[in-house]
Amino acid sequence: MASRTRMLCEGATMCALMALLLLINRVAGGMIETAFPWLLVFPLLVYCARYGVRAALICCVSILLLSLMLCTFTTLFYVFSASLCALAYGSGGRRGAANRSLLLRTGLISFLSNLLSMVVLASLFGYDPAEEAKLLIELLHADPSMVMRSALVLAVFTVVVCSLLQTLCIHFGALLLLGRIGIPTHPVKAAHEISGPRWLGVTILMIWVLYSWGIVIKLDTGSRLLQLGVLTACLCAAVYGALTLMCAFISRGHPRGMLAAYVLLFVPVVNLFLALLGEADLLFQLRGRMMRGVKNGTSGKL
Repeated sequence: MASRTRMLCEGATMCALMALLLLINRVAGGMIETAFPWLLVFPLLVYCARYGVRAALICCVSILLLSLMLCTFTTLFYVFSASLCALAYGSGGRRGAANRSLLLRTGLISFLSNLLSMVVLASLFGYDPAEEAKLLIELLHADPSMVMRSALVLAVFTVVVCSLLQTLCIHFGALLLLGRIGIPTHPVKAAHEISGPRWLGVTILMIWVLYSWGIVIKLDTGSRLLQLGVLTACLCAAVYGALTLMCAFISRGHPRGMLAAYVLLFVPVVNLFLALLGEADLLFQLRGRMMRGVKNGTSGKL
């Protein structure tokens, strides 16, 4: 009886926390739903990880009913997607699922949510990509078809990047919160343990070569897909470049430099150098050689 009462009290507390976040979002003019939508995931996620999906469904319905009184339509959409993400992650965390599985299910829900809100149903959320593309055509005096293709590629790439960043924020925040309340979680791999396959480096290099070749001969077919591919390849290579830079700071006894490597990932032009560094790491396994050099000493074999 005591555990049942505690479960109900904690459920009411999570609903109150969600109501507080929604009120702050309303007062701040939609700041949370625009910049920090992943904050809406944590109350229900913690409750689901503690008591399971059945108990969390009751809390989820209560949060959605509460949102009808405190939110606009757009905020209600974000609350619904956050609830789905919380149920998926919390149920997996309770069963002890691997980090890869948790990241996959969270990333999929985040991608679908961002795709609906930023591309498919963009007009319902207060902006129209087609009108913005027409404005760019008037400002740049460019070919309309080329601008529309570039705008579509940029929109899809933005959805992918936002989904990736949102997934990482949810994952690391959940690991911190679940560890605080005593729920066992799988430890996160260190930077030097996240190894990239060599075939990925070869694939990225081939995409870059095809894109450069397409600029020279001006390909008409597949240019949109190739633009999306080169943006995704640059993002992937830049992430591995940041990991390589983190390992370099760790090997030289400067762990605070890991934060600098993370910040440089979002600095224009600098992230291009990180992409080149990441490509070199994928092709030549720089991080593995670096850490073997640290273990073997200054005179050890790389």
